[in-house]
Amino acid sequence: GGTEQQLVIPSLEETPDITRMMSLGKAVCYWNVPVAANSCCDKHALRSQLQHTVDMLDSRPCMTYNVGERLQCSRCKALLASPSAGETSVGRKCDLCGYAGGTFAAAGALSPAQLASRVGILEPQD
Repeated sequence: GGTEQQLVIPSLEETPDITRMMSLGKAVCYWNVPVAANSCCDKHALRSQLQHTVDMLDSRPCMTYNVGERLQCSRCKALLASPSAGETSVGRKCDLCGYAGGTFAAAGALSPAQLASRVGILEPQD
């Protein structure tokens, strides 16, 4: 058998592959990095830089991914930051797909013990 897995936020739905690809595509649009001049397209030119960044993350010590409180888009299933105090999710657009016609499922923050076994990139473990 393989390694047992669970969702980062078990109370929400899994984010599908297409949404993961969309979010990575959006992320690399913020990067100004060297690319091969003879690349066939922007996607493949940036792919090597994306892989380089993943390799750098893999070489760093383990960390906890502190997701905090999140909403989830009902259309693309991307995770979104919860509204600030006094705000609501009514009329909110998804940060990734722009969908505004649906509901946003909410999930509370996970405890440090729940996060301890998850792969992360934001907060170093002691």
